[in-house]
Amino acid sequence: MGEGVRSGDRRDVVWIAAIQDRQSVRQGAAWLLALALVLWIGLCVPTRAAQTSPVVPAPGSNVLGRIYSVAFSPDGATLAVGMENGTIKLWDVATRAIVRTLTGHASYVYSVAFSPEGTTLASGSNDGTIMLWDIATWAAVRTIAGNSSVGCVAFGPEGKTLASGSGDGTIRLWDLATGTMLLSLIGHTSFVYSIAFSPDGKTLASGSGDGTAKLWDAATGMLVHTLLGHTGYVRSVAFSPDGATLATGANDGTIRLWDTATGMFFHSIVSMANYVCSVAFSPAGSALAAGLGSGKIGLWEVTTGGVFDTLTGHSGEVPLGCLSL
Repeated sequence: MGEGVRSGDRRDVVWIAAIQDRQSVRQGAAWLLALALVLWIGLCVPTRAAQTSPVVPAPGSNVLGRIYSVAFSPDGATLAVGMENGTIKLWDVATRAIVRTLTGHASYVYSVAFSPEGTTLASGSNDGTIMLWDIATWAAVRTIAGNSSVGCVAFGPEGKTLASGSGDGTIRLWDLATGTMLLSLIGHTSFVYSIAFSPDGKTLASGSGDGTAKLWDAATGMLVHTLLGHTGYVRSVAFSPDGATLATGANDGTIRLWDTATGMFFHSIVSMANYVCSVAFSPAGSALAAGLGSGKIGLWEVTTGGVFDTLTGHSGEVPLGCLSL
């Protein structure tokens, strides 16, 4: 491992070692399972559905289908998988077996997310709806109708608010208790690929097909910063664990790092691929992983941008649009 890894937080050393050595460390093992499941999946955009790609068989089952999104429950025991046929497959992580199939959506399930306390699963679909599922019973407890394809969903860290990104370029914040819309954030001019709350819940980040990322005040819906610099679709946004840095990955093949307080760009990582499908920080924030269009997974040291490993083996893109750590 590189110098940056040796000097990083022990949680990151464990995280990286688990990925590289394929050990049964929970975070690393879960991360690897997610990588396997999202091989060749579609990103949270309608245009992906029109493209052809290999079909991924679910390990331990005879279910075939295109996978669009994955999310782990907070306790790491369950993996939710959004499918192209409108269903959500629930996997037992320990046995890697499908234990339940949720039905209700009429089209591709582009995004799934668990609430922080692990009591609710949210799903967003190309059918223009968001569904909320009670994890205790797996019953659908609420359906929220939007006015466009729902590409991405994310819970606020307090678990009371849900954000959704849509095909019409809008972002909506919802009150989970009532299902009513709290705010509509208008600013993007194309499909919203990715959204993420900052760890403290005060800021919402979004990435769009218009080539920009934006930072919003989550309480007021006011636009705080527009992040310019990418020359392609911004496919993924991710906050560092301390909330001080935002990483963005785009179709221009670069990852850009931004100071969230000022909105200033401070570092660019060239991925050596034609596009970056998704980005995710390690638990301590000193390492960054990205799924690439080349079929590789890159691992970088955040401070220097130095590559300390590249995982290979996939023959198609590795779009980790909904990577769950």
